[in-house]
Amino acid sequence: MGTMLYSPVAMNAEFKRLLSNSAWHQSITSYWVTSDRDLIRRTMNMPSDEQRDEIRAVGKEPIYSYNQTDFVKERIAVEVQPGHRACDNQTR
Repeated sequence: MGTMLYSPVAMNAEFKRLLSNSAWHQSITSYWVTSDRDLIRRTMNMPSDEQRDEIRAVGKEPIYSYNQTDFVKERIAVEVQPGHRACDNQTR
């Protein structure tokens, strides 16, 4: 009560509009993992399809995963999460 709130959806859209106009782009990297740590190390530099096939070839279950970053430009990454508070000054 008495606190101004902002829409996280609208804020995300505005960040996307502004940063996209300045050549920032989203980055998504897909990969496959498994319970065998040594196998993950052997396959980590392979293309995604080859990772999956190699994991299956040795009889392990491939688990799909990915890494998504909101905005990337010139080796700088920005993750926008306006719905998450960095700190909360309210007393509970």
